[in-house]
Amino acid sequence: MENNKDKQIALLEALKKGITEVGDLISIASEGLVQCATLLRVDQSEKVFSNLSEGLKSLNAIIDFIVQVEKGIDQLNTQGYNISKDSLACWGKSIPVFEEMLSAFESKDWVTVCDLIQYEIDPLLKEGEQGLKSLLEILNTY
Repeated sequence: MENNKDKQIALLEALKKGITEVGDLISIASEGLVQCATLLRVDQSEKVFSNLSEGLKSLNAIIDFIVQVEKGIDQLNTQGYNISKDSLACWGKSIPVFEEMLSAFESKDWVTVCDLIQYEIDPLLKEGEQGLKSLLEILNTY
């Protein structure tokens, strides 16, 4: 039976591994979304919307992962660790952007969708990726 310290170490290692893997995915998702936005400006074909849908699913999975990272850090902090979540704060900015994007989708305002992807979501992903790298550096000190 694992003792509490073993569980803490396992959680810490799982967070480190997950952050490393998701960091690579963020760049891919960001590039894909920007390409979709560029295409969507001139082509509203089924293929473009299909690619955009896949990009948004990736984005959703990334956000879900961030929520799990926050929960993991909370768990570790209740057990004596002192891990700041400040580097994850930028992810909270995504909610209003997604709400605006949903509204633009509903009204079929593709220019706004594209602008949000290029000027809001892409920078947010880059900032979030840097935040995860900073968090990984902190976790590597344990």
